[in-house]
Amino acid sequence: MGERHLPSDRKVLLRVQVAQLGLKGPALRKFVLLAGSRYNPVTDELKMSDSREPSSLLNKRRLADTLNALIAEANKKDDSFADVPLDFKYCDYKPKAKFPLAWLPKTQQN
Repeated sequence: MGERHLPSDRKVLLRVQVAQLGLKGPALRKFVLLAGSRYNPVTDELKMSDSREPSSLLNKRRLADTLNALIAEANKKDDSFADVPLDFKYCDYKPKAKFPLAWLPKTQQN
């Protein structure tokens, strides 16, 4: 009996803390721009997935190559994309405002 390989068996997820990549200044900014919506500014994490290849090992290799290409491109000095603004509209993070206790009526402060 042969084993069935489902498409979900080959899917690979890569999660990397961007701070651990060793990028500084303009290279870090360029990396974040190139990563786009795969970068989460709240957790400072890059998240990519792939399932194009027939095996999970090949998909891991493809993701590692993609990450290395992103890092290499970010380290290039030819264009820093300084005129392109960072846009994090895709991120749903909204900080909660702290309600001042002084605004509450005296009976609710205790």
